[in-house]
Amino acid sequence: MNEERRSHRIRIVRDVVEIVAFLAAGIWAFYTFAYENRIKPSLADPELNFVVTMQKLSEHRGLIGVRLHTEIRNVGTVQANIIGLSYWVLGKRVEPLLVPQKPVLAHGDALLKAFYRESSGTPVFGMAYLTQMADPASVQRTTMDPGGDLPRDSVFFVPSGRFDYLEAHISARFTKELRDTPTTLTFDKNSVPVFDVPPNRPDIDVDNSVPSQLDLNGR
Repeated sequence: MNEERRSHRIRIVRDVVEIVAFLAAGIWAFYTFAYENRIKPSLADPELNFVVTMQKLSEHRGLIGVRLHTEIRNVGTVQANIIGLSYWVLGKRVEPLLVPQKPVLAHGDALLKAFYRESSGTPVFGMAYLTQMADPASVQRTTMDPGGDLPRDSVFFVPSGRFDYLEAHISARFTKELRDTPTTLTFDKNSVPVFDVPPNRPDIDVDNSVPSQLDLNGR
């Protein structure tokens, strides 16, 4: 009799252990699934990708037409709420140098432009705005879901023979949070937009496109 009771108890304990193990495995699998698919993506920072291209159009009355295509895509896993956004194009000239210049060292990088010098750039076209998150008076509201994109096409004109090439930039300030972010839009000494965001907001991301260039002297 004692032997049967002992065997019965062993079977009960074994069944309980198996049930607990099964439940634990299920809970762990559910937690892992929820973490990888819900929790972890929501903890990530927003990530935007920029595309900037320019195309030279026809020339008319001493003006060269240029088509500017820009596209912003949310390649991250969380919503990106735009605080400030600017599209800006600079016209630059290249001047030849008779005496070869030496490399310039700055911040651990070396840059060599031996036989030419570029101008600092003259703004020739642009658009910049703050959203309602930054300024309640603004009529702009730009929110990008994961996978969403924001394409834009514009045509502008520059004087023929005035510049050797154009350089286009996109600059953005954004956050995954949806709350008021008082921001001002100003311009630096080269008349390029600057967004002054609150200093105590580590959630605000700053991103700029790689400059796109267009040679105005070529065909």
